[in-house]
Amino acid sequence: MLISLGLNNQVAKIIDSIDQSEKINFQKIYIQNQWAFISFCLQILKIIVASLKLYSKTESIFKQHNNLFFKFMNLSEKKQDTLSFFLQINMKEFFRLFLVDRQQIKILTNNVQNQIEQNFIQCFKSIFQNNKLSLLKIKQMKTQLLILAIISLTYAQRLSFNDANCNKYLLKFGAANNADGSGATKLAFTGDVAFVTGSTDVKVNLRYSDVDLFNDPTYFGLVQEDGKTAATTCLDLKLWKFTSNTYSDPVQVTDLPITGTNNFQKQWRYYSFTIPGKDLGTRLVQTTNSNQFIYKGYYAVAYYAAGTDQVQYTFFFEFSLTVDKSSGASVDTAFKPLTQTATAGCAVGASCNAKADTILKWCTDLQCTAFSQPDLHLNDQFVLQQVVTTTGMNYYLTGTEVWYTGNGLNKKATIVSVNNSVKGQVIIQLKAEIAWRSVTIKVTSTLSTAQTGGRRLLTEQITYDPVSGQTDTIECIKAEGSEKCPTCDQEKAANGYSSDECVDVDNSSSNGYILAAGLFAMFIMV
Repeated sequence: MLISLGLNNQVAKIIDSIDQSEKINFQKIYIQNQWAFISFCLQILKIIVASLKLYSKTESIFKQHNNLFFKFMNLSEKKQDTLSFFLQINMKEFFRLFLVDRQQIKILTNNVQNQIEQNFIQCFKSIFQNNKLSLLKIKQMKTQLLILAIISLTYAQRLSFNDANCNKYLLKFGAANNADGSGATKLAFTGDVAFVTGSTDVKVNLRYSDVDLFNDPTYFGLVQEDGKTAATTCLDLKLWKFTSNTYSDPVQVTDLPITGTNNFQKQWRYYSFTIPGKDLGTRLVQTTNSNQFIYKGYYAVAYYAAGTDQVQYTFFFEFSLTVDKSSGASVDTAFKPLTQTATAGCAVGASCNAKADTILKWCTDLQCTAFSQPDLHLNDQFVLQQVVTTTGMNYYLTGTEVWYTGNGLNKKATIVSVNNSVKGQVIIQLKAEIAWRSVTIKVTSTLSTAQTGGRRLLTEQITYDPVSGQTDTIECIKAEGSEKCPTCDQEKAANGYSSDECVDVDNSSSNGYILAAGLFAMFIMV
């Protein structure tokens, strides 16, 4: 009704400009077909403008081609289906833009609002007076055109970034408990990664907490991907891909749709995107060992003031997938989020030197009364203490995970025991499960106001940001009874696989034996 009311004023001007003898007939036809006329004119004009603006990159092109629609009508004179012809060659482009680059369409339609108003009367007159355009055909497509017009008009409307209500979204990016902005965030961004059942595709899930306004009918979530309309949002979401953990070479990802879901019980919201299995080698960074492919992804989602490049918040994360070479089966997956404090100096497009929120200490006993790095061998017991170093994060460390990484290794450790009774630290007892050269041990825990990390009340947020830390690179974890770093055979015996370096060594050795045998045979023959 609002759309019709606004455009009827324009139609009234048209009727007043028509000869008296034609006016009654015109009014009758308009009343019968007004939705078709209105939605058709608006949609066609917006498609023309968007297409021309995108490819011309100039402001003057619209004026040069403002009769493009009528040229298309002339081109299809013999087809007797002008509307279908026009929609066929333009709707595809419009929807490609709508799905792939919504921001571009929003900017284009906003920029030409005045031109649309100025050209509406001319468009309406031409459609009415052109006998080649069947009124019946327009009426038959009334529903489709109406939906398209409403989508287009709704999309063009955004909540202003300067509107006081936009601040309701921006406050969600704030600190959980500290007025100075330090410590954990309310959003508590994290996620997970897994192979889609029955396929080689990989699904990445990002999760954040929306406790304050989860049930608010208007200000829930943050962006349109949360299931919101454009008119109620002042932020745009973009997904970025990188090739390393310096996050310095961003490429915007526009061809992987982001879908939103909710967990009503825990008041979490999710963004998900799926990487096709055939693209793992190009969208992720690949390393290997003798038996496995290891894929690492370095990504970020960034929130921008709508219609601008002004970033408001960026969530950096990395994940890894371990795949068996022979069977293609998933072996392990891991997800590592980076907190806002860890990436405080980072921006998309600039080198990022993320700062760890925790440090890891080598303990000599289960109470961590003294510290010293042990000379580790396969099956040795050892103790690590993860200690928070970031100001304002005085929480229990829960949900602790430990990973052995480096030199083609990505293996989740089996934890023997955990003691997180003191806020800001956790003591982890482990058993060395590998024999490997060049090892880094990584630990991730989740901040929580409860020692168990569980949620007590629906409206109470208990868990916050995940925090990570890692050891310096260990020269090696030795085989049992050995005082040297493991050989390729010892790695294979302990782990079931060896580093990629061993494959090259083994091949070189085999070639050497073959060459030596050949020379020996020639010597005998001589």
